[in-house]
Amino acid sequence: MACHEIFLVICLMLAVSMVNAVDFFVVDNTGDSPGGRKFRDEIGGVSYGKQSVRSATDFTWRLFQQTNPLDRKTITNITLFIENSNSVAYNTNLGKEIHFQR
Repeated sequence: MACHEIFLVICLMLAVSMVNAVDFFVVDNTGDSPGGRKFRDEIGGVSYGKQSVRSATDFTWRLFQQTNPLDRKTITNITLFIENSNSVAYNTNLGKEIHFQR
């Protein structure tokens, strides 16, 4: 359950800077690792990743009352990378990439 919470917190951090016309991408770099299998089989895989980032975006816009797209930072796409590592999760490329370590 903690993995879900960490994942959603990271999505929320990134969602603060998104705009209305954002395309979401998820790259699963976990291969056939136990964490990769769990991400795909138990958590929901790529579709769950996209849904989570999109939900975090909507929540953040409501929370900060950014109903007007002009109030938001212009970002056209967000990519979530699911990776095997013991590192902490982080974002790069001015918030356009989330690297979630599984």
